[in-house]
Amino acid sequence: ALTAGYLGKTSPYDKCSFTGSDFTVAAVLDNYAPADLLKFKHYSSLRNWLGAQVDNDEFIKTISPLHLINEKTPPTYIIHGDADPTVGYEQSVMLEEALKAAGVKCFFRTVPGGKHGSFSQKYKDIMEDDIKQFLSELDILKSDN
Repeated sequence: ALTAGYLGKTSPYDKCSFTGSDFTVAAVLDNYAPADLLKFKHYSSLRNWLGAQVDNDEFIKTISPLHLINEKTPPTYIIHGDADPTVGYEQSVMLEEALKAAGVKCFFRTVPGGKHGSFSQKYKDIMEDDIKQFLSELDILKSDN
């Protein structure tokens, strides 16, 4: 989803009929996703997804969120547990740094001790509030007040 949001409607890989339509990705909500797919080539799920392209680093960069960031990248909300054993926390740290360097609005919430999506109810509630605030700041979500 992070890749799809960053590719937007200009993707050379998407053959869906809506890619030529007039739409813009307003924001991306990133829940502990990989940012640099080059670091995940050993994962069987990525190997299965990429098939014959799995050893083509140049191709992997073209679908890797970290390598897609530019000044037109959609604003991004990031949440990641700092004890994630599946997708290392540093993936989101690198993503935030790259977004800020490109001047892209982002918000990064760290979940202390959080695993790969195994967050306490407290942090699920915080995430919900964060997202509402983030989307409100972008004028995507209208306040009930």
